[in-house]
Amino acid sequence: MSGVTNRDPVSDLLGRLIGTAVRGCILLLGLPLVIPALAGRLFGNFAATKTRFWVVWKWQ
Repeated sequence: MSGVTNRDPVSDLLGRLIGTAVRGCILLLGLPLVIPALAGRLFGNFAATKTRFWVVWKWQ
């Protein structure tokens, strides 16, 4: 053997595209779980208690 392989460039490209699409889907599914965890680690309770969205005013 002289090191020549019988590889199809189209199937290699298709395999890479499918692999990239799967990695992209995993990333998009994982981001909603990772972002709040990172925010909690970086800002602690400040992000959950001082954010305007979470501030509740007493009834007057």
